[in-house]
Amino acid sequence: MITNQTAENQRGTLPSSLTETQKTYLNAWLMMKVSAENSVTLFGKHLIKKEWEGYAKTFGLKDFASLPENEQNTLYKDWVSFFEAYCTLCLTDHTYGSMLFGLIKAKDADLKEKLAYELDRMSCIFPEKLGLKEVFAPLQKASEEAYYSVVK
Repeated sequence: MITNQTAENQRGTLPSSLTETQKTYLNAWLMMKVSAENSVTLFGKHLIKKEWEGYAKTFGLKDFASLPENEQNTLYKDWVSFFEAYCTLCLTDHTYGSMLFGLIKAKDADLKEKLAYELDRMSCIFPEKLGLKEVFAPLQKASEEAYYSVVK
């Protein structure tokens, strides 16, 4: 089970501006990052796929296509809002954009590229390796929309 404590342990104190839903999404997103960084092995792929299906459920992706259009729009707006908050957090957090143990801050262009790659990797590339690309496609669209609205 993903809890708010998970994100707090990985990132320090969560910003108070995040809603409970955004905190839940942040927890799932951080756990997805850890899972993806541990890679997919031949024998562990099935277990990781089941784990990511759980993350899809957390984001509301499992039954997204069967939801009425107004509920899809509401859920999609929640995702965009989460990703806007996440992108803003990453671009303003000194630890996300630091190198050499926090001694050097990355250039803005490098930071934006790092964030874009992370969003693409987590919402498209890795799900594709697991055979879940179609499930995560709406999340990829929301992350791209949020990224471009924040980065401009």
